[in-house]
Amino acid sequence: MVNLVYSVIQLLHNLGAATVIAAPMTAWGIKPDATATEYQFAAVTGLGWTVQLLSGVSFGIASYYIKGQLPEVEGVALAALFVRFKGSGFKGSEPLNRTRQSPTAD
Repeated sequence: MVNLVYSVIQLLHNLGAATVIAAPMTAWGIKPDATATEYQFAAVTGLGWTVQLLSGVSFGIASYYIKGQLPEVEGVALAALFVRFKGSGFKGSEPLNRTRQSPTAD
């Protein structure tokens, strides 16, 4: 039963991670012209981050109640988190707005 709990949480966590990376990169690649399309990609990315948050908390809760301690996040997990942050547009990168020009006052 323990393996099933961890497997389901891991499955959701992986789907969230794939969404967090795939949605902004797809938007960046197709260069959506319509603002509505950009918002849809942003909503999907937000949903991916929500799944990441909830599954991450679920990992902590499951580990605490099953093993009696919280999981340690280090090594590969930290590298994966960094990749997700960079790929989804944090730290100054704006893949959803790559083709959009800011209005300027003349």
